[in-house]
Amino acid sequence: MKKATIFLDIDGTILKHKDTLQNMLMSKPELLDGTLDKLYDWHNQGYTIILTTARPEGSRYKTEKQLNKLGIVYSGLIMNLSSGPRIVINDTKPDGTVTAIAKPLVRDAGIKDIEL
Repeated sequence: MKKATIFLDIDGTILKHKDTLQNMLMSKPELLDGTLDKLYDWHNQGYTIILTTARPEGSRYKTEKQLNKLGIVYSGLIMNLSSGPRIVINDTKPDGTVTAIAKPLVRDAGIKDIEL
């Protein structure tokens, strides 16, 4: 069976949320507890990790620089999303395999306890 694609928000999920875009871009980013271990675990298991964010496209260079400096592994980065809810829609496989799953988190709780 193919491994899942993980769509993972940045601020408040893997990095501490700093209230404003300016704070998130200009202050030192803070990894939430267990983030690197979990990301490397998923990466080593073959999951595709797509980071998502409401940060504007114009902040891509700064965002990628932050992520790379922190050692965050990912396959892609989708920017300029709405800060509203994110809805994943996908078909169910003929064998009944569900292909759209949500794992909402409390802000700044981190991903260390997420089981896939």
